[in-house]
Amino acid sequence: MATPQLCLDSDVIVDYLRRRDNVLERALSRFNCAFTAVTVYELEIGLFRSPRQSTLFTDLLGIVAVLPLNYEAAHAAAQVYEKLVSAHKSWVKLEQPVAAPCGLASTGPSRG
Repeated sequence: MATPQLCLDSDVIVDYLRRRDNVLERALSRFNCAFTAVTVYELEIGLFRSPRQSTLFTDLLGIVAVLPLNYEAAHAAAQVYEKLVSAHKSWVKLEQPVAAPCGLASTGPSRG
């Protein structure tokens, strides 16, 4: 049986870099993990001021795939987000990003 895939959001990685919890370690032990290029961008902005965390992040990039975020992936993630908001209004806030299944971030051509 194939290992399930999980696309990590920046908050999970930030908590790992700040050594707040071990969610990332648990995810890495159970899933084939990845994150999007947008997540790398968000993290790189903050890492310019933290050499120790920057080293940890560079090490993480060696074991976790970075997925492109093209139009199709962004559109599919927005659909997943809307379904979550509709089904769980009490715990999903509009400003919270959604960790979509990795299969949504394809390497196909992007639109506009």
